[in-house]
Amino acid sequence: MPTLSFFPYYFLYLSYITSSTITQDNHSAAMHVYPYDHILYRPGYFCSTCRHPKPARSKHCSICKTCVQKADHHCIWINNCVGRNNYIYFNLLLLSCSVLLLYGACLGHSILDTNLQNRFVPSALTRGSFTSKRWGTRLSWSEYLDAWAWAMGMEWRIGAVTLLCAMTFPLSTGLLIFHIYLTWAGMTTNEQGKWADWKEDIMDGVAFKARISEFRDEFPLLPDNVEPRNVHWPIRKEWWMSRTTGEWPTRKRRRGSEEETVTDERWIRVGSLKEVKNIYDLGFWANLKDTFTNREQ
Repeated sequence: MPTLSFFPYYFLYLSYITSSTITQDNHSAAMHVYPYDHILYRPGYFCSTCRHPKPARSKHCSICKTCVQKADHHCIWINNCVGRNNYIYFNLLLLSCSVLLLYGACLGHSILDTNLQNRFVPSALTRGSFTSKRWGTRLSWSEYLDAWAWAMGMEWRIGAVTLLCAMTFPLSTGLLIFHIYLTWAGMTTNEQGKWADWKEDIMDGVAFKARISEFRDEFPLLPDNVEPRNVHWPIRKEWWMSRTTGEWPTRKRRRGSEEETVTDERWIRVGSLKEVKNIYDLGFWANLKDTFTNREQ
């Protein structure tokens, strides 16, 4: 119990004190951690509050009043934003809480079950028997529940803690499983909402994609402090995505002395989210490694 009780408090403390805030001192380094994918994150956007270019995968938190690296969500339980530097501690907090709650529920069940066994099947009745007799054998469901109610009434402190552990274990475990899924998918809670918006736009037929290389003459790279060149990331971005009100994207074309608007054939209508590559998804183990190691030292 002392060992299992220590870790939730320890990881809660680490989650609280570890900050993923973007400051003037670390802004340049934060810009070089993740590349812009030109889908969820585009270069050239400035935070209206912090007044600096927004790094890829960052988000301004209205509660913390600052931009957060690899922002996942603001957690009221740790009174801090979950981001690049404390995401691993937050997940270990969920894991340690789930283990402690499961242990508490199993321990309480064992104690109450032993009390019921001693009450309804005294050891004197089973002395010399080759088979153990269980107290719940041949009881109806109502009798079975009445017996548990009696056990909890006799040991109400243990019963209350057991019920609390049993009811809250699915909550912490469910949240842990959700964040394991996010790691597997290579996205954060914040990005899941963005991908959900894109999915709806794709279903509505208003999402288009085009190769970035075909637009570089018209839209060259921005200055290095706004769109960094040397971001070391295994997957390169290839596509731009754009939303319209339903019509096909157009462009201006000059014919003689006049300009005319024509359909831009460089754009392709996206039919499914499967056609869009998430460059932040490197595979589960690589995503997990990024969570553990790609943090500020």
